[in-house]
Amino acid sequence: MRDLVIASGAVPPVLALLGTDTSPAILHKCIWLLSNCCRGVPSVPWGVAADILPTLIKLLHSEDPELLSYAAWSVQFLAEAHLQNVIATGIVPRMIDLVSASPNFPLAVLRFLGIVFLDGTNQQTEMLLKSSLLTSLSHFLSSPKRPEITKETCWIISNINARDSNHIQQIIDAHIMEYITILYQNTSREIQTEIVWALSNAILCGSPAQVRFVVECGAFGPLCDVLGTENVQLLLFALRTLESVLQVG
Repeated sequence: MRDLVIASGAVPPVLALLGTDTSPAILHKCIWLLSNCCRGVPSVPWGVAADILPTLIKLLHSEDPELLSYAAWSVQFLAEAHLQNVIATGIVPRMIDLVSASPNFPLAVLRFLGIVFLDGTNQQTEMLLKSSLLTSLSHFLSSPKRPEITKETCWIISNINARDSNHIQQIIDAHIMEYITILYQNTSREIQTEIVWALSNAILCGSPAQVRFVVECGAFGPLCDVLGTENVQLLLFALRTLESVLQVG
């Protein structure tokens, strides 16, 4: 049905309405419709996404929380299929600003940044790590308040640790490895699972010195804790990680 809505020509007039000073109720309906046009499988063709993005970028500066949230989710949906094209619009600095600007920023902002760490180039991820983002991530883990933000932050850390030892070192230097091992003791099972992935990636992709540091931070507890899990993928990953630790010696 989404493709029928797009093919019917509904997107251009909706974009036009979002560029006016019409009532908040109409704006909210329009951004909801636009957001649903951006999501789904198969992904929206880039030609359609390219028409939508300029409006979304403007809405990322909105003071209306609902407009801002839907705009952020729409960007995240488009980034799943068109990451490099979305990054090329220059949108990343605004997403970083949103993370540090307010404790109530949309979860979709972190999800988008996580996709950059997962599928972006080394140059793009280095740009993120050299920004204020790492400070914000450290704060979310050392003083967790919103469980959904904590979970998403741990997922991002896992993505960073899965890249290379240079990225892992920046996580270590920000004291994030200590934060997540402490956090593991008093958090939900969902967040604990993300922490195990983050610790495992640091050990599997890190240098021998980094592996020893992660172990000294308390990685054995979480890794051994999941040996009784019914999640076969996580269990195999934990066993592989423990094997890697033994090989380091």
